[in-house]
Amino acid sequence: MFALLALFAALAVVTAVAQAGASDQGIAALKFSMTSVPGGSFTSEGALLCPSGEDATPFAAVRTLPEGNPGYVVVKKFTCDDGRGTVEMLLNVRAGLSPTGQPTTVFRWLVTGGTGAYGALEGFGSGYQEPRNVGPGWVDVYAGRVRTGH
Repeated sequence: MFALLALFAALAVVTAVAQAGASDQGIAALKFSMTSVPGGSFTSEGALLCPSGEDATPFAAVRTLPEGNPGYVVVKKFTCDDGRGTVEMLLNVRAGLSPTGQPTTVFRWLVTGGTGAYGALEGFGSGYQEPRNVGPGWVDVYAGRVRTGH
């Protein structure tokens, strides 16, 4: 019984120290959201990425999903207007429903690289496309968590 109590106490101390160290090093994941016009501009909210910049799609490929529907693998590159760097994401895109229940494309995203201030950025999340309120085309809506890596 004493051994179990000692083990739980040790785990509690290790967890507390790890959490304190993670906070001190800035590696706690923070909420992130962004909207972008493919091939246009983006705006983001969150402490770790610049507030605006340009959206580019250097790579996109079609793939067949297990249920026979088409899906896409897309590489996105976001270049910050303030010159602090770039962020690259990999998107796994498929047909789905928007939060309002409308048919659209949905995706999971993962930060795969960056330059400058974003060279150690890590993150992941999900998103969807929705029609633009002004002009033709679509806007991509991203939500997830990002952090600075080690």
